This record gives sequence, C-alpha cells and structure tokens, in this order.
Amino acid sequence: MESMRSTQSALSRAYDGFNRASDGDLIESYVYEINALRHRYSYLLRQVQRLEGAKTCR
Repeated sequence: MESMRSTQSALSRAYDGFNRASDGDLIESYVYEINALRHRYSYLLRQVQRLEGAKTCR
C-alpha cells in the first residue's frame, strides 16, 4: 500500500510538472513519466487485488 501511495504522489507531481511545462522536450518527458507511473500503479493495483483475493479464499 505504501508503494501505491508513493506512486500516486509521484503521478500527481508529474501531472503538475506537465501542466507547467512549455518546452516540447520537457512535455515529452512528463508524458513518458506519467505513462510509466500509470503502468506501475496499475501493476500495484492488480497485486493488491490478487492478494485480497487470496485472503478471501482462505
């Protein structure tokens, strides 16, 4: 859960940076970072769901 909170925080900072950026290269780097963080968050969410599913099966 801590990794999810950390990823959400990093994603929020990346969106803030994207919204303030005006240079094309910087915008592109924020798009890359946002996509990577969204994929990481999705992975972590699936892991949590998998773990919660394993708990209910016990």
